[in-house]
Amino acid sequence: MNPIVQNSAPTEGWCISKNVLSSGELNASVTTIGPGGETVELESAVGRVLFVAQGSVTATVGLANYILNPDETLHVPANRSLVLRNTGNAPARVFTLNLPAVRQSEPLLVFPS
Repeated sequence: MNPIVQNSAPTEGWCISKNVLSSGELNASVTTIGPGGETVELESAVGRVLFVAQGSVTATVGLANYILNPDETLHVPANRSLVLRNTGNAPARVFTLNLPAVRQSEPLLVFPS
């Protein structure tokens, strides 16, 4: 798989994202964001878990901002927009795990004996 490069207008920063896992409904990617860079706004039908491996980012989920530092995680519920911004002086690396959709189980039928 080739990395996805996103130019981060209007800032001068950069962003590179690469899928590292694609198995059925389970997907994961690693995104490296340069100083001053940001990801494009994305909304997902599934929930996501972010893990910051390096640097610091500000995650904007809907209208709320969260500052994440190394070894911190954030759960982004399904159907919420997400933008990651690197406001630090060094590249930031974020691991994103897309959670499988919640499945509705069929009711269990119990017949009396």
